[in-house]
Amino acid sequence: MWIALLILLAILLGVIIYVLVAPVVIEIDTVNNLYRVRFFRFAHGRFYFNGIDPWIEVEIAWWHKKYNLLTALKNLPADNPKPLPESTEEDKGARTIPWRKLIAIIRSFKVEKFSWHLDTGDFALNGELYGLFACYKYTFGHDVTINFAGDNYLALTVKNSAWRVLKALLKTNKTTTK
Repeated sequence: MWIALLILLAILLGVIIYVLVAPVVIEIDTVNNLYRVRFFRFAHGRFYFNGIDPWIEVEIAWWHKKYNLLTALKNLPADNPKPLPESTEEDKGARTIPWRKLIAIIRSFKVEKFSWHLDTGDFALNGELYGLFACYKYTFGHDVTINFAGDNYLALTVKNSAWRVLKALLKTNKTTTK
């Protein structure tokens, strides 16, 4: 009895640790039309166009499903919008955005790949932006360039995990309570 309980507890603890530590990867690549969110080796979702129709593909472990967004939106029930209640002074204080927490969460993301090639189509604007992009490239080391050849693309890979977000939130709570 105790051995089965310990095994169940160990499995539960392993799943919790996996969810906390496993990275969530957001990938955008306009050259290959790749727009994807992955949960490390367990699940991923991908957005793509098949002709004109936008599709979402979801894969969780062994389960795989594709959704056509246009037909999914047509099948949604029409809701009658309810009028918003009048806000009071007490409600306004509850709606303030916790900027420190939001900035801490954004900083917890790790940019693994950032490559942006831009051509605005205006030679004068390209010339003005060239120095700014060169300064950014020199400072942060990412492949960010202005070109005059009409090439526009973005490749971005960002990683984060629940543990990093939780750590960032705990740090902001510690600094705001002092």
